[in-house]
Amino acid sequence: MYDIFAFYLQRGNIDVGFLGGAQIDRFGNINATVIGGYETPKVRLPGSGGSMEIAAWANRCYVMTPHQKRRFPKKVDFRTSAGFLGGGAEREAARLRGSGPQAIVTDIGIMEPDENGELTLTALPPGKTAEEARLNTGWSSRWPPS
Repeated sequence: MYDIFAFYLQRGNIDVGFLGGAQIDRFGNINATVIGGYETPKVRLPGSGGSMEIAAWANRCYVMTPHQKRRFPKKVDFRTSAGFLGGGAEREAARLRGSGPQAIVTDIGIMEPDENGELTLTALPPGKTAEEARLNTGWSSRWPPS
């Protein structure tokens, strides 16, 4: 794993990373560590497994997960992997080379970051509605009409 991180990811040789997680917040930050507080969690998860490095250093990332409200809180309980951090220019200020999550692909739709890094619903598959996505997301956003 060291070789992959040091010689490939950090040198910019990995173009695309694919990730998942237990929670993804409105700025594409991923939690794969704990649900609840870190010291006394409700659930302890497997952890990064390299996802932090992929999220920080891959040229672009895509996240795939079921679209459930518990998976999409406004803010993750623990930030395992960086999306756009708190939004705006925070990712750039943290000097993360990768461009961050390009899209979150779920069974209900596709969310992409806006100019501030906040995830916004941009596509729906046949039979799914923007209302269904809104009801299964823990933050208010600009939702297209169904």
